[in-house]
Amino acid sequence: MKLFKKYGGFVALLFAVLALVMLFIEPAILIGEVFGNRVEGFTGFEAIFGTKENQFGVQALKASGVGIVALILLVVGAAVPLVPMVPEKLRFLVGAGVLLVAGILFFVIPGGHGDGFKPATSLILAGVFSLVAFLVDGALAVLHLQK
Repeated sequence: MKLFKKYGGFVALLFAVLALVMLFIEPAILIGEVFGNRVEGFTGFEAIFGTKENQFGVQALKASGVGIVALILLVVGAAVPLVPMVPEKLRFLVGAGVLLVAGILFFVIPGGHGDGFKPATSLILAGVFSLVAFLVDGALAVLHLQK
């Protein structure tokens, strides 16, 4: 338990980094299906920041405000538990809350682009890894508040 209290913030950071890596993998969101085959896929960063390419007659993606907020919250939620300036009792609680919101927002990104967009494996895994990081920080917050 002492090791988890001491190094648990790094475990949460590991899951947050895994969530970031998932945003590089294509497809994060899919658009349309023809006879069961996907027509077009985009990476997570293309879904968040938009793309100017017009491929296969598919409209270019615009930047997603929800995605940008989710990405910022993911980075902040991963960094806050490791910053020594924040009081120890609060930093894990704040980190857990921010990671919870980030994890939920990752599941909302495809809906912001329109009806034809569906989440794919890498975006779902980014949301799940963010929520696992939330659980680790939440457990650390409970352990630190029990003193």
